[in-house]
Amino acid sequence: MAIGPNRYLALALRRPRFLGWSGEESGPGRRSIELAGRAVLRGRAMGLLFVESLPGPKVFKCKHCRVDSASPAAIVSKEFRGRHGRAYLFDSVVNVSFGPNEDRQLMTGMHTVNDIYCSCCQRLLGWRYEKAYNEDQKYKEGKYILEKNMMLKE
Repeated sequence: MAIGPNRYLALALRRPRFLGWSGEESGPGRRSIELAGRAVLRGRAMGLLFVESLPGPKVFKCKHCRVDSASPAAIVSKEFRGRHGRAYLFDSVVNVSFGPNEDRQLMTGMHTVNDIYCSCCQRLLGWRYEKAYNEDQKYKEGKYILEKNMMLKE
């Protein structure tokens, strides 16, 4: 199945927590999107994968393809457990795609989550909390779990 750039643009713009965005044309057949004042998504042809590069010397990257996934500044907590060991809770992540919503019984109770995959290599990286059923777990809604063993910090 061929996937055009609009799918990736939609994924990147789906998270409204980014400061304002504006699409701008930067030449014939070329699109660029500006997030928080800097152009991050660029491409020429249909089917081209758009990735966001994060600023800073040390960012979390997918262990398999080394595409940027999260900034250390976005860490909410390092005290979480994933399917395969330690995991971090993040406010925001980049260069991911989402699986379908599903109800899952986790250590802290029932949650509606969807798995998140690297947009480059499609490896499972963790999940996003869509809904928490316990009041004391509501702070997790809209946040992301990335498993430490799936990430590199470079």
